[in-house]
Amino acid sequence: MIKKQSYSELLRRLRRTGLLASLVTVGLVLICADAKAVNPNAPPSLRVAIANGDEKIPEPGNLAEFVRDKNAAIKLGKALFWDMQVGSDGIQACASCHFNAGADDRIKNSLNPGSPALGAPRNTIFNTGGPNYTLTATNFPFHVKVDPADRNSFVVHDSDDVRGSQGIIKTTFLGVQPGSAVELGQLEPDPIFSVNAINVRQVTARTAPTVVNAVFSEIQFWDGRAVKDFNGVSPIGGDDPNARVYQVQPDGTVQPMQVSISPASLASQAVGPPLSDVEMSYIGRTWPDIGKKMLSLRPLDQQLVHREDSVLGPIASSQLDPNATGLDVSYVKLIQDAFQPAYWDSLQLVTINADQYNLMEANFSLFFGLAVQLYEATLIADDTWFDRFQAGDNTAMTPLQQQGLEVFLNEGNCSGCHAGTLFTDGAFQKVGIRPVEEDPCQSGGSCKATMLRNVELAGPFFHTGGMATLRQIIEFYNRGGDFPETDLSPLGLTDTQIDALVEFLKALTDERVRYERAPFDHPAILIPHGHVGDDLSVVTDATGKALDEFIELPAVGAAGRPLSEPVRGFLQQ
Repeated sequence: MIKKQSYSELLRRLRRTGLLASLVTVGLVLICADAKAVNPNAPPSLRVAIANGDEKIPEPGNLAEFVRDKNAAIKLGKALFWDMQVGSDGIQACASCHFNAGADDRIKNSLNPGSPALGAPRNTIFNTGGPNYTLTATNFPFHVKVDPADRNSFVVHDSDDVRGSQGIIKTTFLGVQPGSAVELGQLEPDPIFSVNAINVRQVTARTAPTVVNAVFSEIQFWDGRAVKDFNGVSPIGGDDPNARVYQVQPDGTVQPMQVSISPASLASQAVGPPLSDVEMSYIGRTWPDIGKKMLSLRPLDQQLVHREDSVLGPIASSQLDPNATGLDVSYVKLIQDAFQPAYWDSLQLVTINADQYNLMEANFSLFFGLAVQLYEATLIADDTWFDRFQAGDNTAMTPLQQQGLEVFLNEGNCSGCHAGTLFTDGAFQKVGIRPVEEDPCQSGGSCKATMLRNVELAGPFFHTGGMATLRQIIEFYNRGGDFPETDLSPLGLTDTQIDALVEFLKALTDERVRYERAPFDHPAILIPHGHVGDDLSVVTDATGKALDEFIELPAVGAAGRPLSEPVRGFLQQ
């Protein structure tokens, strides 16, 4: 629910309110051992594949060199992922772009003017709506044909905008204030993300992929730039010659060292957004700066943590006082419990770029990346209706969904890119979402085929976010894409087949994700949702800064949301 209240008012509400989810008893589906799948070529159940050892949850082979207690690291990772204090403005968390079934369904101030092809000038012209615009269903898809089944039919509307995720107001980093979540900064003029010369939050040039099941991807981000080998500092692994972590030597000195931790693409991904000056960071901030700030703060200080949180509940302040926010343990203690002493136990200061940091501050990127990876590795959706159907319950999918599975495997040719238990082959494709000259995923690159589990809840779709519904996606593939340079061929599906395919895709939703049951429960959080006003004018605070609006997401415990309040798909609120 969107609340037009001040930040301080909302923080007060988060301190005293939480979602007291009713305990929901879910009957286990009886498995009929002799039931057969509608098609023997269908992907197997992910849960069965994991249980049989056919699908393994990736984990670094040398993890024990760095992590002394994995459960403690998961606690640290969940706290850091949801903590708004990580952002330079004290508002932006990793979860700010991954709060809705692991993705982002915001509709206000969510447009980017488009990311051009490699080497082309920066695009500054909005087509769908300007900064602080509120999207509606009528804005989708961004490319509209008179006949959605005919790629060559007349174009009714076309926009090269991208529906991305809003981040931080453009600001230069001036320093941290220990004990304060808000860093010192200087606002910078922003000719793109501003309304009447008033800066608004910037928006990324791609949609935010879901973090649910992301642990199974060898590389992360749409373009795969977050690599399998984590260097402890940045997303690009061995391609970063300056990446160093610091280790206590046998003689007691602290020395820089290169590390390669693999497979750990989620750790590589995790350390990217906190330094992005579009997503979470003031311009010029470093990881040791983040460490200096976060180690001076109480974890989740302004956010209520449900006393029955599946990971953080035992250390939540709400255990003793239902209105108390945060955790009853420091980030220093969480790191000490989770990581080997060689990476934090020293009084020797480390000099980085002429500034001095203690060892724990200097290695904060290492702790952050691995802890967030280990937390995200618990976010596995392997109990969909399709999984139950494949495990033997032939009533778990409706007849229409079973028909849709046949279309998926045959006429739709969907399994060509969305194969296996994860419904992705992990390959990179050029599918013609936009013309070559506009789209980096077409020119000089390609984009990863996304997983389809929970796709019903993960809109808008494609890396451009230009489609709002599952039907719009299928119509796109059915007509062979939108532009002549596409490698796609028309499918020739009937309306009935399209309807069936849409229903099958809904069978890939895990109800634990829909109702945020463990492990998908979480602390309370304020999600920035544009600014008070619209795309023509914005309201400012006493300092002249655009006044934020927020989505208030209450704390949820292991039992999840009430049945009347499920997570919904894009534009379905």
